[in-house]
Amino acid sequence: MIPNIEISKEGNISTLYNDDINLYELGAIRNVRRASEIRFNELFQDWVVVNAKTKEVVYQNKRRDKCVEWEIINFAPGGKYYNENN
Repeated sequence: MIPNIEISKEGNISTLYNDDINLYELGAIRNVRRASEIRFNELFQDWVVVNAKTKEVVYQNKRRDKCVEWEIINFAPGGKYYNENN
């Protein structure tokens, strides 16, 4: 899956990183911040997506792959939580 990439007027790039694109080919990588984290919740026996900025659980599912899919859609440029984490 090719990630959504946002390029500002100043030339800054924002994206949800994955290994499908080699960002190093574009130059030095700076100001890297985690947008979210996927953890296993032992009490409820499911996987949760946690907003790194607010520490709020924003999604949960029994399947980790579904959490990853949801995370990519919602934390990438254009996603529901994108502006909140920039």
